Amino acid sequence: MKKQLVWVVLCLLSVNVVAQTAKDAARYKYLERYKASTTAYKALVVSDSKNAIQYKYQIGDNYFKVGKSDSAKFFFTEIINSQEKNIALGYVGMGKLTYANNPTEGKANFNKALELSKQAEGLVLAEVTEVYTVSPVKDLLTARILIEKALKLEPSNPRYIVLYGDVLRGQASAQGDAGDVSSATSQYNRAEATDPTYMLPYVRLGRLYAGSQTYTEAEKKFLEGLAKDPQYGPLYKELADMNYSRSRFSKGLEYYQKYMALADTTNDILFKYSLYLVNLSNYKEALPVLERLKKENYSNIILYRLLAYAYFENNNAASADASMKQFLASEQKPTLISQDYEYQGKILYKQGNDSIGTQMLLKAIELDTNRVDLYGNIADQYFSMKKYEPAAKYYQLKINKSKVQNAQDYLSQGKCYYFTADYVKADSSFSKLIALRPELPQGYNWRARVQEKNDPTQEKGLAKPYYEKYIEIASKEPAKYKSDLLNAYDYMASYSYFHAKDKVKAKEYWAKMLEIDPTNKRALQGMKL
Repeated sequence: MKKQLVWVVLCLLSVNVVAQTAKDAARYKYLERYKASTTAYKALVVSDSKNAIQYKYQIGDNYFKVGKSDSAKFFFTEIINSQEKNIALGYVGMGKLTYANNPTEGKANFNKALELSKQAEGLVLAEVTEVYTVSPVKDLLTARILIEKALKLEPSNPRYIVLYGDVLRGQASAQGDAGDVSSATSQYNRAEATDPTYMLPYVRLGRLYAGSQTYTEAEKKFLEGLAKDPQYGPLYKELADMNYSRSRFSKGLEYYQKYMALADTTNDILFKYSLYLVNLSNYKEALPVLERLKKENYSNIILYRLLAYAYFENNNAASADASMKQFLASEQKPTLISQDYEYQGKILYKQGNDSIGTQMLLKAIELDTNRVDLYGNIADQYFSMKKYEPAAKYYQLKINKSKVQNAQDYLSQGKCYYFTADYVKADSSFSKLIALRPELPQGYNWRARVQEKNDPTQEKGLAKPYYEKYIEIASKEPAKYKSDLLNAYDYMASYSYFHAKDKVKAKEYWAKMLEIDPTNKRALQGMKL
């Protein structure tokens, strides 16, 4: 009795002031606007009690579709425990809740539903067909028998026709390359002709094109459907998914956001949204979405992989480490990919563990040989720890394996050699930097420094031409290059005064020093000479 009162209160609270029809409620569900659909069906339970069983089933199914199993179970149980005769849909619902994790129990519920309905209710037959067709644990033979019975009852029902096409497509796919999807295509075309306003045929036909990699035709089919019903958000989702599968994440996100604007926001939708953001390296926007899913105990373990990435990129290595450990500890985790090893390595680097961190990054490169940029991460780590010899080695590996040369690699490698007093190799790296980017001042500055080591008394003036070129470029931005400019001017002033015997020129350089550093002691002393 108490349970019944709770249910009545729930219904009354959900009644909309505007009268809802069964057609409205079904339309909302069709558009994947499950909250609006649920509200409408709850109102109908009160206003049209003779059809309450079907409405309660649809309410439970809406909750099932958004992952609210407890709420779904409440309504399915209400049906089973009612005194009505047509309670088969309650067992259909219970079958949906149990089939994925326990196929035996799920099938027992479906069989009970089929027994109670005497296999004479189209909706019962269609709902069971759908589960057997789309679930990872398929039963396509039974599905075909059931949907053919449903079509005998309602031969013009476009949903049943599409489901028949789905079964035929599933059977064709099970045959591998030998499978023929033409029979499925015929059913989808038939459904489209039966009701041109029904959008599922456009979804299915578009998917067939996408599956055969005829993406232009797939896009045309999806857009053709949207031209007829712009409110049918699932077609935007199909366009998004097609672009996602082709790694066209920016275009995919554009379509996905249109889908999100039309559909109810569920955790599954948010999770897919976060995948787009992470793949686009938009970690700042991704993090609050992922944290929301974590707070709501979203069950997909990949959530913790994404959290590890996003926390790290938002400078929270501790949370990244905790998330990565939770991901790695799960028995449900998928095969590790290159990025998993990459972020493990980067997290270890933050903790000062360069040895194991390097092993992880090398494993990442092994799994994805295109990630030669990670050699640079290894080199940078060793450089930051002043381990210049291994740093130079990994810069060279990156240079050798990269398709495009990078000026920073030559600069960093040259510094490694310079700091280990290997001036020949240092000069070679800085020469390559200049050849690659002659407009940058750094290469000239460091070649000058190398030559200073080769000519410590300045007698030969080996550094002079390089400092002159450095000054020519760097003096255009004195604030940016202040420290190195002061050093270059100081060298030129000293060389001019003591070796070239050009006091006037020397004072010009000292004056330049004072322009950017009026209190520079060496320049002030030089001006007194």
